Amino acid sequence: MTRAADDLVISGSDFSDFYNQSEGTVYAEVVTRGYDGYFLSINDGTTTNRIVFKASSANFFVSVGGAIQNNLTYTPYPVSGSLYRRAGSYKANNFLLSNNGAAIISNTSGLVPSSVTQIQIGKGTSVGTHLNGHIKRLIYWPYHSDSL
Repeated sequence: MTRAADDLVISGSDFSDFYNQSEGTVYAEVVTRGYDGYFLSINDGTTTNRIVFKASSANFFVSVGGAIQNNLTYTPYPVSGSLYRRAGSYKANNFLLSNNGAAIISNTSGLVPSSVTQIQIGKGTSVGTHLNGHIKRLIYWPYHSDSL
């Protein structure tokens, strides 16, 4: 028997009571069983305005109005079945990513979507974005941090 995927979405006042529309920082500990899937998607219910953390090549990307604002990639990719730690921080013109405590990679240009309405954990708005693995820990802070 196969268990159905978990679909955790935080929306409405549960979302707006803690989410900062202009900046934030995410830390996750994830074990994958493959190289694809989202472990976090902050979005407006579409693929147009979103902040995404993936387990594959486009590790951390942001789009506003359908235009990619940031696309930070860390290699090597996580090893299937191994725990990896990823931290990302964002605000306009300041995007940072660190994988397993390695050097921070950055992008100093781009916008952050100002009208997102939900967080999806373990998946995104696109078909086929469920994480193949599990999230051990996921933390969100409503401010940008240069110390990842």
